[in-house]
Amino acid sequence: MGSVYLTRHMDLHRSVALKVLTPGRQLDDDGRFEDRFRLEAETLASLKHDNIVTLFDYDKTADGRFYLALEYIDGPRFTDLLRQGPMEPAHAVRLILQVLRALRYSHKRGVVHRDLKPSNLLIEIDDEGEERVKVVDFGLVKVLEDDQSLTQAGLILGSPHCMSPEQIRGDEVDHRTDIYAIGVLLFRSLTG
Repeated sequence: MGSVYLTRHMDLHRSVALKVLTPGRQLDDDGRFEDRFRLEAETLASLKHDNIVTLFDYDKTADGRFYLALEYIDGPRFTDLLRQGPMEPAHAVRLILQVLRALRYSHKRGVVHRDLKPSNLLIEIDDEGEERVKVVDFGLVKVLEDDQSLTQAGLILGSPHCMSPEQIRGDEVDHRTDIYAIGVLLFRSLTG
């Protein structure tokens, strides 16, 4: 559906992750891709939390591609940590607690991520070597309070290895689907 590029913001003089999206035919049912894109961008722009990636800008190019200009995280993905084998329990818990803080914040605002997986968790390492998890890719976000029914009927979106049973069945989901994914992430962290 898209690509992510490391770019340099000319005016702000900083690195930016530019996520360029092109709707595929199967996901652009009646032009709703643009609605879903705008919902993702507006939702992400409203979330201000240390453990959620920051959105700087979003728009549509003249040739019809949509883009998000996001905070660039110079660090490994959670996936990279998992490839090293089982984590020490204290390390796994420290990282997962940060994801839980981000979820508590977004869930209080009626936002469910629906695609929590190791590759959507980036690890930022500060000057003192401390790790900070950043939750990214709110492309499958569900806004509970104002669900605009933008997902095509019968279309199951998500990453199967972290999806809750109700999400796989195509049933209605809420914050519990993210909690289920956290259980999967913690299990994978501890078992490798």
